[in-house]
Parts: sequence; structure tokens; C-alpha cells
Amino acid sequence: MYREDFSAERFLNLRHRVRLDDNYKVEGDQRVYTVPFVLVVPPGLDRTSDRAEDKCRPLPPSFDIQRSALTAWSPTVPPAVFISYSLRASVAYSAPPGDTAPGRTRSTDIFHPLTCLPYIETQPPIETSCFPDEYVLSARQAVWGSFVGRKSGHVTFETLEPPPLVYDSERLSTTYCTLRITIDGRSSDLHRLRAASIKVDPVLQIRTYYSGTKLAGTPHKDSIEESGRIRLHTETAQLEAHSFSSLQWSIRDARRGSAASVPLIRPSGDSVREGARSLAGDTEGGDIPWHTTATVPIKPPLRLQPSFCSDFAASSYAVIAKVSVGGVYAKSSYLFFPLQVAYPCSARRDSWHAAAGRQRHAPSPAPEDDVCCSAVDADMQSINDPMPPPYVAQ
Repeated sequence: MYREDFSAERFLNLRHRVRLDDNYKVEGDQRVYTVPFVLVVPPGLDRTSDRAEDKCRPLPPSFDIQRSALTAWSPTVPPAVFISYSLRASVAYSAPPGDTAPGRTRSTDIFHPLTCLPYIETQPPIETSCFPDEYVLSARQAVWGSFVGRKSGHVTFETLEPPPLVYDSERLSTTYCTLRITIDGRSSDLHRLRAASIKVDPVLQIRTYYSGTKLAGTPHKDSIEESGRIRLHTETAQLEAHSFSSLQWSIRDARRGSAASVPLIRPSGDSVREGARSLAGDTEGGDIPWHTTATVPIKPPLRLQPSFCSDFAASSYAVIAKVSVGGVYAKSSYLFFPLQVAYPCSARRDSWHAAAGRQRHAPSPAPEDDVCCSAVDADMQSINDPMPPPYVAQ
């Protein structure tokens, strides 16, 4: 990954011999032949495969850390870290017997950069216990009726890792995070607490690790501090904020069993207070917990590289969510949870079938599409990216 320490590595050195036919174009005094070929990446290099050995990791995607529109204001200069791929073809031409110089061999080399986007399958949720003091999945704050008033109770926010952000390489993708909210307090304050609104302001954190020694896995914070050879580059992207009001509350946590939801608005405030008092008689200390959930969309404004871990580089994502309470006074809470990004092969097939439905005569995928990584011309640009991605392909 360091430009001065790492050189190019050659692999997939293949030979292809073909006999030229009479199908050619004439350009001036030259004959131009077209010789198509398909570069097939062996299983295990393009994606996780049961046929690959355990030590064989998928190829990491192409990227080049550059100053992007996300952090153009930052004085920090991004590190000179990149992963690039190129196709180098050595073409040898032997003149046929009828040529003016039969048997003479002419050769040339062709060098063409490629952008490699391997299939990265959806992985199990991250075991957050392996990253101590890094992720924050729960936060609890005291709630006051006003800035100088008495304490009304507490509000607790909990979340888990959302489903992976899955791309089919055609459009931006969205996943959803479930935010569990619990309030508890005096019965006289429950109506005001339940009437509060919630605002979630998420920020996407993009983390790239690079090392001079082989990585055993995605590094955690302690390993970066202890090892002098592992470096971390971080960027952020603001996500769309969402507000929630008129939530449906329940007196029982949905994770522990079903319970009838309690509407936020009752016929009168007196009936709400009477119902709360009756429940308070069965609750120790008079504090009654109420539960609800909010579904927060997570849609990055740009297409992200997949989460990956290779020998010398790794990429991971996380979301920092600022959760604020409106209608009462409480400090903002901050949650920090992982987010995985995947490019599964099944998503591409589903995308092709959808396109085939729109185009009656769409060509069928070639057999090599099931075994080959997605390598495209580096000169091709996506038209769906509203801003430059933090990783720019070579």
C-alpha cells in the first residue's frame, strides 16, 4: 500500500493462441484484426467461495484515497494509499507462410488500467464485543420538564447493527436502522414524556486501514494504538436527518412479548393521568417504563465501496447517530454502530432479471458472469454519483 514499499504483483499469467482469419478492417495501408478474449478470475479471488481454500481471500476493490468533496475543507492531506489493477497483454504476431517475411515474429505490450469491484457477500453481524470501547449501542439520559424544572424521568435509546447496505451496482441503496426507545418516570409526567418528539441526525463514518504487515482481520482501536505499522484514514458524510412524533407506545418491551399499544392521544388528559396512576400502583417506586420503536432510513449520498479486509488494507463503515428529544429538556444522546456494505452476486442477477423484464430482447448473461469479478474500463464514470466518492479508482 505504501508507494515506495510495494511493487506490482503478477498473477493470472495466461496464454491464448488464435489463428487470424480473413475478417479484418482496412485502415489506410494497415489491416486491423479484432481478437476477443475473456479474463476469468478463479473462484475465491472474486468472492467468497466454497471451492476456495480458507487462506484465499477475495481480491480487494480498486481505490485511491484522495481529497474528496466530503472533506475538502480539512487541512489534513490524505495518505498516498491505493489499490490498482491493470491488464497487461503481450501480443506476438507470426507472419503466415504467404507473407513477405514468413515466420517473422513481431511483439508488443498493451497496458490497460482496470477498476476491479469483486463480489462481497453479505457477512454475519459484527461481534461488537470484539471491539471494546468502540461501539455505543445504548444511551440513557435524564429528562426534565424544563431547563430549571424537576426531573421527570429517563429516556433510553438502543439499537443494533442494521442489515447490510446491499448494492446491485446500478443505483444508490438504502438500509434501515431500528431505534428502540424506552421512557420511565412519574405517572404525572408520562403524558408529557410520551408526547415528546425524537430527531435522529446520523453521520456516516468511512474508515480505511492500511498496514506494512499482514492484517489478521479488521483492526480495532487498541491494535492501531499498539502497532506502529497500522494507520487509519477517516472520512465522514452527512446523512439525512429524520424526525418522529405521534409514536405508538406500549407498556411492555416488544422484545419480551406482545402487548397492546397505547395511543398517544386519549379523549382527555384526565383519563391519561388516571390510567397512569392505576399502572403506577403495580410498579415499584411509581416509575412506569414505556416502549416504542422508530425506523431510521440510512441512505448514503454516494455509492460506497464494499466492506473488505485484505492482507494490507481494510475498509469498514460506522454510523454516528445524534438522538435529540423535543418537547422536554434532555441532553442529546450519541449512538455509534457498525454498518456493512456488500456487493453480492445474487443482487447483480436480480438486477439483470429486472432489466430483462423492461427490455424484452435483453441479452442473457454470459457463463463467465458467474465466476468473474466485475472489472470495467477505468475511463468509465458512473452517472449516479452526486458527488465524488472518497475512493477514486485509478
